[in-house]
Amino acid sequence: MNNEGSVTIQLSENHIYEVFDVLVSGKPVACGTLRLFNVLTEELESYVIWAGYSAEEDYFVYLPTGSNKQLEKFHIWETFGIHPVIVSEQREFL
Repeated sequence: MNNEGSVTIQLSENHIYEVFDVLVSGKPVACGTLRLFNVLTEELESYVIWAGYSAEEDYFVYLPTGSNKQLEKFHIWETFGIHPVIVSEQREFL
């Protein structure tokens, strides 16, 4: 993919992504979808964006990056640079 302005995020040796887009559903708990382009497999992968239980948690996704594809929690702001206002105000990010 490697669009101009895209950011490559390496979560592990086998998990390298570029943010493709964020789709906001407006639902209170499962509030959207984060779509990531997997640089290694060249596939587009979709993950549910979950709302945290407190302001400190903001929004996060679970990705199968652990050993044996165990799910690990990643905050969308800290990991992907996607500001929580995009999800909380139900804006789409491209």
